Amino acid sequence: MKKVEMRYEERALKAKNEAAKELLNLMSRKETNLCFLNTERDSEKFIEFTDELGDEFALLMTKTEMLKGFSKKIVNEIKRLSRKHNFMIFENSEFNSLDEIKRKYFNIIEWSDFVSTYPIEIKEKNIFKREKGLILIANENSKKKKIFELARKLSEFISGFLLSGKNPKEIKKFVEMTAEGEIVLTQRLRISKGKIKTGEVYGSVEEAILAGADMPVIGRGIRNVAYSLSAARVYRALAWQKYLKRTKK
Repeated sequence: MKKVEMRYEERALKAKNEAAKELLNLMSRKETNLCFLNTERDSEKFIEFTDELGDEFALLMTKTEMLKGFSKKIVNEIKRLSRKHNFMIFENSEFNSLDEIKRKYFNIIEWSDFVSTYPIEIKEKNIFKREKGLILIANENSKKKKIFELARKLSEFISGFLLSGKNPKEIKKFVEMTAEGEIVLTQRLRISKGKIKTGEVYGSVEEAILAGADMPVIGRGIRNVAYSLSAARVYRALAWQKYLKRTKK
């Protein structure tokens, strides 16, 4: 059976990384594969927004260096909400050097389940925790060979990949190179593909999921609309329906 035809709970059995296994099982139980990128910069509003939408997503993506008033209190609130609403946490740390990983990694994983890194040279395995996950950033300029060499080398620590969702053909090719237990997150997605007012190009959730992506990362499509909870439910339903269609036995 091809990876794209497997259900999340089936793929969890194949996962080498514990955090990836937990997230795959969580998506299956909660029946949502939505990743919500909370772009709110005010810490109190960030918490309010996360609480309001928490039942709709499986993974909360954060960028805490952008949060005003970020503190231990806010960390505790995020962790409390993750337990209340049953979601996992992904701090999009975007590590760009081994030195940066050594300086920041352990502080972040005290409260976050996943961190992200560019495909840099990493020779030391003992700096990572097996129960936490690394998400490799695979942008359009990344060398795929380097990405997958690192993923195989650190397979017990790698949860998956973060890439653009604009091109379903590229998603399909990328997914075919990933292991069954690795999760593919795709950003720059909307309900319908096309350009927005800023000139940015977005792909569609439907095409990305049917091409093999696991989780659509949605931020402004939920955050910057009048009825955010309704928008979150629409994205959740669409992404889940397309996943069920793709994995139909």
